[in-house]
Amino acid sequence: APLEASSVGTAPPAASYTELGRGATNDDGRVATLLQPPLMPGHYRLRFETGAYLLSNHASALAPCGGLPFYPEVTVDFTISAAQTREHFHVPILLSPFGYSTYRGS
Repeated sequence: APLEASSVGTAPPAASYTELGRGATNDDGRVATLLQPPLMPGHYRLRFETGAYLLSNHASALAPCGGLPFYPEVTVDFTISAAQTREHFHVPILLSPFGYSTYRGS
């Protein structure tokens, strides 16, 4: 099953967010059309719905957690400056049943 992702942005961390896009990963693990440049400068939040993905693809590995995902969702916050509004952003997560990491990819 694909990993569902949504993007919300242009609000400071404590404010409410407006959903700007929604998508599911392709066979390469990417959501190519989630947001397209030019973007507005601001604070963005990506929310990855990892629970359904883990249940669908790694159910047997979840036994130590009672069969439930330890991380049902992963949220990644980042900032886009005025100088970056036309750049492409690749913000991957590396996910296992009991951990994840993220970085700005190329």
